[in-house]
Amino acid sequence: MTDNESWAAEGGRASASRIRQDLDEMASSVREMEAFLQSAEKPVSSAAPAQPQGKRRGRPKGSKTNPDKLARQAAKRECAKSSRGGAPKPPPPAPEAPPPPPAGLAGEPPAPPAGRPEAADVPYSAFGVPATPAPAASAASASPDPDIQHSAFGTPHSSGRPAPAADLPTIRTEDLYALSPEDLVSLAREQDVFFRAAVRTRADVVFDLLVKHARRGGSVEGSGYFEQASAFEPGPGGEAPPRGNFRGGSGGFLRSAANGLRPAPGDVSVPQELRDRFGLRPGDHVVCRTRLVPQGPRQGTLEATELVSVNGGEPARSRLAPAFAALPVEAPSRRVRVRSAAAPSATLDALDVLAPLAFGARGLLLAPRAAFPEAAALLRTAAAAIAANHPAAKVVLLSLGAAPAADRAAGPCLALSTDFDDPADRHARALSAAVDLARREAERVRDVVLLVDSLPAALGPSGAGFEPGGRRGGAAEDAALAAVRRAFATARALRGGGSVTVLALAADPRAAEPGSAAPDAALAALLAPVLDWTAATPDGAALDPARTRSRALAPDDPGLAASLRALLADGNAKGAAALLAKLPPPPPPPETAEIPAFEVPV
Repeated sequence: MTDNESWAAEGGRASASRIRQDLDEMASSVREMEAFLQSAEKPVSSAAPAQPQGKRRGRPKGSKTNPDKLARQAAKRECAKSSRGGAPKPPPPAPEAPPPPPAGLAGEPPAPPAGRPEAADVPYSAFGVPATPAPAASAASASPDPDIQHSAFGTPHSSGRPAPAADLPTIRTEDLYALSPEDLVSLAREQDVFFRAAVRTRADVVFDLLVKHARRGGSVEGSGYFEQASAFEPGPGGEAPPRGNFRGGSGGFLRSAANGLRPAPGDVSVPQELRDRFGLRPGDHVVCRTRLVPQGPRQGTLEATELVSVNGGEPARSRLAPAFAALPVEAPSRRVRVRSAAAPSATLDALDVLAPLAFGARGLLLAPRAAFPEAAALLRTAAAAIAANHPAAKVVLLSLGAAPAADRAAGPCLALSTDFDDPADRHARALSAAVDLARREAERVRDVVLLVDSLPAALGPSGAGFEPGGRRGGAAEDAALAAVRRAFATARALRGGGSVTVLALAADPRAAEPGSAAPDAALAALLAPVLDWTAATPDGAALDPARTRSRALAPDDPGLAASLRALLADGNAKGAAALLAKLPPPPPPPETAEIPAFEVPV
């Protein structure tokens, strides 16, 4: 028996002895009190006056003592006296010495006690339970391993141990959108992002990654183009707004260009206070630091807390930027080259000869609705050629109502798009967002070329309800028509540098179907007075020479242009191709993009 067990046994026996002694003393005190009470009782006289009727029976009048109460008080005093005045309790006996350990065989250690582990160095607690010692800190846990390579989210690839919050890097939303789908899915699996059964989009995965990084204590840097807030942004079909699109109490949102400026759950909300303090306008490119919203309708989403830059400059200087409408305007005079070795096309070569394009022009590419896919491909080729010939210019390709299998790639251009099943007002808002982006870039003395595919999608299905007077059927249709007018009114060349060029694909009223002939003709008649450039193609490849012209610039070689126009009018495609083959090769694009520096006047 161990020392602890011996001490416990002796202590238990001593406690039992003291309890029995106290009980005996209390029993003797009770007996003495009973004898005292019996001797103190007196017989009640029969001549005692009777109690009057109506009064309670009890202690006689004038008596200040109650025998029963006195007896109880005396019993309590005797019990207290016996418990205090008794003999002092003896101390607990000293524990016996433990027996000597059994001797084993020569050269062998003694056998361990029964029921105990064989390890002799395991300490025991006071209750006989083996105490688990604290594990010794290893060298790997005491100091970080410099050989462990952490990922972008701070998770090592070797052990899976997450890095502390202080060591987590700053994640930018643009960096996640720039990843390929394979890399994004691999990163999501590495971070244990839960894939729900619903259809997951690229924006949903980016949002989950950003929120998980922020909840671990990492810093998230949001960026995008500012869009003014409204009350709600409905989802497809007009149903309830998806998560991240409720705009109550917010000054706006930062829409990602990699997501086509479409609303997404991971879009950073900008408080109204920041919007008013720095004078943010739609189309401003904003980089900001974010936090998770703790409560409210947008709980668990990202919100801007501090602006890092606005349009590449200091946020405090954004209020001093000039207004687009107040900048002086001049006639378009600088040439836009659409011939490029990077994007060869015989149709573009003919356009460059017949109808030279200028920065700041407004143009329409007319084609039958059946030939819209080929005409859209021609627009994409033109966008790639302009981007290659003018690296300093910003080329934006906006595809409205694109089919799921449509080719939305634009090479070095900024590709924006809306889906075929988006609500009708979404196409008009996308066009307005692209126009706002172009205005902010032009204010910074930069050339912007906006190519729209196509205007019928912005105006609604088949342009139904459009009347020759310019009036449509309702408020949504009027807003779509206002967006189209605003886009063509934005195109201009600014004095001192900077311009906005707008080219849009529209339905040819001469080749329109019976049901859409009137709307197509009304739209063409509405835009005809403001157009500087027009081209018509019956199939997306050949050109109609009689309707392909430029008001802004004259051909570089009028004789060559007249010869080519005559060959195309006669239908001599081989002769036109032979004439274009004699043209000198297009000049090589500049090696570097000379983007003009812009300083906000103070």
